[in-house]
Amino acid sequence: MGGLLLIERAILEALSSSTLSARELADRLGIDIRIIKNSIKNLIEDKLIRYTAKGYVFNERFVDETKLEEINSLDSLCEERLDFAQSLDNFKVVKMSLNSFEEKIFELHLRNLNEFISGVSLEKKAKVAQAQKGLIKDQKVIAFGVANYGEVLENSLSG
Repeated sequence: MGGLLLIERAILEALSSSTLSARELADRLGIDIRIIKNSIKNLIEDKLIRYTAKGYVFNERFVDETKLEEINSLDSLCEERLDFAQSLDNFKVVKMSLNSFEEKIFELHLRNLNEFISGVSLEKKAKVAQAQKGLIKDQKVIAFGVANYGEVLENSLSG
């Protein structure tokens, strides 16, 4: 089976909370129905989802810890991260030197961003039922992080 495509993971995410038809998945994800149907076919072959009279559902009976570990393996997630990074419009990678004052300001901004994201996430969790009915395609994706360049170089050699 191996890893999942980004679209397949999005379908599993949508089906983790509700039963949906292919049309409903296409509407929620904002993806052409033909691509959804192709992805559904692959997910059914891998026994990750199944079809019921009400629509497609996550196949909890088949997906055990081993299957989840395979889906979430480091290699699978690395492939998804690459797909993800390549699809971002505003993705920027900047290598720069910061003096101690600039580093403190940067850390403050990161902390503020983390607090903002955590606050929004907690607020949304309180409204889970409402959010489940929302369109997944309208959700925002935020990616940020920081690393020492030496660590990046070392990790690139080991991975």
